[in-house]
Amino acid sequence: MKDPGHYVVGAEIQAGNYVLSRTTDKIRVFVDIKDETETESLQTIQWEIDEKVTKPIDIERKKGYNVYIDKTGKDGYISNDGDLILESNNE
Repeated sequence: MKDPGHYVVGAEIQAGNYVLSRTTDKIRVFVDIKDETETESLQTIQWEIDEKVTKPIDIERKKGYNVYIDKTGKDGYISNDGDLILESNNE
């Protein structure tokens, strides 16, 4: 996932079980997953620059959920130095 922003599950991204990781620790990552009403955060993931993340995070995206993704560099601006990786974990 290269572009930060808001995504609606079922419309812009597929529903399912996934694991989230990043390609480099040179970006700060913030992901917030909310329910259909956008009033409750169901899962929030935050990785700081240079933070070592030893394993991907499991996430569940159901149709109608809203996902906000932000990735920034040391300067606080959107960074293209790395990407987020969502891999299907459907068993």
